[in-house]
Amino acid sequence: MMTLISLAITVAFGTSLAATFGFFEIEVWWELASLITIMVLGHWLEMRDHFPGSRRAQRARRTAPRHCRACKRCGD
Repeated sequence: MMTLISLAITVAFGTSLAATFGFFEIEVWWELASLITIMVLGHWLEMRDHFPGSRRAQRARRTAPRHCRACKRCGD
């Protein structure tokens, strides 16, 4: 999924940049710019929500005991 998103952003940015410098004319310049903005914003929001969860998991892992002992009862 990240490959597709990065490919879409790269192609849209390259096309917008080429059109800005006059290599060719495109009619969807604003749509490409909007696509880049929305995709980057969505990626930023996703990464912002991802990192606190991994920090909480690391904190929970630190509270767990490093070694555990198996207790066997008679008859088990």
